[in-house]
Amino acid sequence: MLEHLEQPGAAAAVEVAVIKAIPHLKGMSAGQMGMSTSDGGDMVASFI
Repeated sequence: MLEHLEQPGAAAAVEVAVIKAIPHLKGMSAGQMGMSTSDGGDMVASFI
């Protein structure tokens, strides 16, 4: 979405933040991540 809006720097920052957050999850399936959606979003935001 950010790339479509011509914000490649922001898009790259979000992608890197998601990559940093993934190892902190207990699993990748719904209900097995070990945190709520909002907590996961907060964690991604903390890496930006």
